[in-house]
Amino acid sequence: MPVETLPQESSTELIPELGHFLSPSALWIPERIVPSAWMEHGPFAFWAIEALRPSVVVELGSYAGYSYAAFCQAVLRLGLKTRCFAVDTWQGDEHGGFYEDSIYAELHAYNQERYSGFSTLIRSTFEDALQYFEDGSVDLLHIDGRHFYEDVKYDFESWLPKLSGRAVVLFHDTNVRERDLGVFRLWAEVQGKYPSFEFVHGNGLGVLAIGPDIPRSIKPLLDAASTPTAGRIRNIYSQLGAAIKCKFDLGQARTQHSAYIKNLEEERARLESELQLQSVAPDESHRAKDAEIESLQAKLNFVQQRLEGLNVSFQVDHDAIEDLRGRLQGTANGGPDVE
Repeated sequence: MPVETLPQESSTELIPELGHFLSPSALWIPERIVPSAWMEHGPFAFWAIEALRPSVVVELGSYAGYSYAAFCQAVLRLGLKTRCFAVDTWQGDEHGGFYEDSIYAELHAYNQERYSGFSTLIRSTFEDALQYFEDGSVDLLHIDGRHFYEDVKYDFESWLPKLSGRAVVLFHDTNVRERDLGVFRLWAEVQGKYPSFEFVHGNGLGVLAIGPDIPRSIKPLLDAASTPTAGRIRNIYSQLGAAIKCKFDLGQARTQHSAYIKNLEEERARLESELQLQSVAPDESHRAKDAEIESLQAKLNFVQQRLEGLNVSFQVDHDAIEDLRGRLQGTANGGPDVE
């Protein structure tokens, strides 16, 4: 399905205003694009690391590591001294499904190759991992574990003492109201107690500032939550995220279509070979094979047209992002203020 281009509203006149919530880092492409419900939040992950410049990042629930790798990618690219920790049993749960040990093995190898200098995977329960962190040490906490209300509430409350005075907590799936997921219930409770901002795309992502020392870089985002600017911020990040998903979908489609096209072409070649072995005078079998070949060719044409459509859709998004990147880099107020 074609992805909408960036809105006309995100014109040059709006860039100075959005410069508090957007920077060129938000337009980076994740190096690790794996299936994930978090996929569309990659742009915000990059911006958040740049804006917050946290000393310690902890992620509770990593699965194949899409969001965690995005945090690490930003840390490395920005040259920060941040230490990152992913906590997970890598066994799965009722909501995400249970999976084999190969998920952890592949992520561990990826992390060791790229981010071992500052990143550690901790294979344990969230509760058991508490002992490895000092109180007041974590600046960015991402909670994306078991999603029953009682579980996410326990995760949040048990990790509260570990958060620093400038800490920010991210909650995924704040906009999901099915399969007994209870993150939205907890989010409704905590966003009334702390400064917050919520993205509604990609199953929802809640941004919560916990400590008394809210970083100067993220305060404008929190202040914008109840203003008309909030819609513009959500729209920009939604479409940046959609472009990443389009890139992933295009890669998947190319792989699937290539295999399908190969099978169709092999089947057509087989039928044509059989026809050549038959008598010149056409019979019912001959006509049936001719019809089948025509049907296969029609399928081939349809698949190739669909792939071309996906390519066009991706190019439209790519061009829009490049245009936005150019305008951001050309704007004096293009990056977030940092403490």
